[in-house]
Amino acid sequence: MEPLPTKLGTPWSIDVARIRALFAGDPEVTVTDDIIDDNASEAYETTYTCTVSVANNPIKAMAIGAILVKQFTYGKVKLDVVVADNRDSDCANLKFFEAAFNGNPNFVKSIVGVDTFGHLWPYVVMDKTIAQYKANDTSDFYGNRNEVMAGLTKELTRAAELGLLVCTYDPSYQPEITVSTDSNSDQ
Repeated sequence: MEPLPTKLGTPWSIDVARIRALFAGDPEVTVTDDIIDDNASEAYETTYTCTVSVANNPIKAMAIGAILVKQFTYGKVKLDVVVADNRDSDCANLKFFEAAFNGNPNFVKSIVGVDTFGHLWPYVVMDKTIAQYKANDTSDFYGNRNEVMAGLTKELTRAAELGLLVCTYDPSYQPEITVSTDSNSDQ
């Protein structure tokens, strides 16, 4: 009697193989499972991470990030599924800012910049406006405080938590390559 030629795999490695099979043949998508988090938590003894990378296609990255199951659990072991780089969820979060600031003259646009390595960086671009408000600021004769609109946006919103960068609009800067997420990208 011959031994079976198959080797039994762990449930999480099988789910990674299933995700790999789902995107097999797509040249823009790569699936890896190279990150293991050995930091035990109260709920899980081990956490494995499956990374789905999408190359230079933020719309596809957003879509894959929206449709994939984010976590599988197997008793005290979990597998987190992350759509990596290309700022999938970060790019999607730009849409929240666009909706929240729609019609606000202080909001210029949202844009996704591409660096020399092909990584995408989502930005919320605010106007070069100074906000002045009463703040009991004793260093100002009238008790006012003055801040750049981008600074207020950074401090008062969850932009950093959502993976977004906030900057001040500079009409003189023309980047080499950008992928805009809004329809008014010519501003």
